[in-house]
Amino acid sequence: MKWITIIIVFLIFISVFVKGQNAENYFKEGTIRLKSHDFNGAIINFSKAIEINPKYAEAYYHRGNAYFNQQYYYKAISDYSKAIEVNPNYILAYYNRGVSYYNLNNFEKAISDYSKSIESNPKYLEIYYNNRGIAYNNIKKYDKAISDFSKAIESNQGYAVAYYNRGNTKFSLGDTSGACKDWNKALGLGNKEASQKIKDYCK
Repeated sequence: MKWITIIIVFLIFISVFVKGQNAENYFKEGTIRLKSHDFNGAIINFSKAIEINPKYAEAYYHRGNAYFNQQYYYKAISDYSKAIEVNPNYILAYYNRGVSYYNLNNFEKAISDYSKSIESNPKYLEIYYNNRGIAYNNIKKYDKAISDFSKAIESNQGYAVAYYNRGNTKFSLGDTSGACKDWNKALGLGNKEASQKIKDYCK
């Protein structure tokens, strides 16, 4: 009986190991497909990895990215949410879900996910603050938008797009002088969109 028990345990271990290996292989193939913009192929492989390992947070996240790139934002949100369910500290999943919500014009939920990213990952603060500022601007919370663009600039003094966006918000508030100052700064940092704004509104 002792040997039978050992054999059964060994066979279970081998089965789990093989499944894990297969899931990893499908995941690797999925990432290759994703990088080559074969999004359908990526989805197929990530789905197989998830079928073998339903707790594979990275597979959900990357499948979400494949859906996102096809503009299937609801499916992307579902996968990012699943990745977060498996790993509540998956900050990139929060951020990408926020971008997906933004693309669906669900600005409040986008702001919530951007805020989670800001709280948890200081590495990309200028991007998180800038995107949250854009979302605030879209719901006409201009003071909060300007605050976020300013924080993005504090995080990265050379972040041209934050100056450009802050200029747009200042212009919405009637502060043409402040807007022109920001647009000129953005242009000096290489933001070409600012050039037209300066021609149209700045003397």
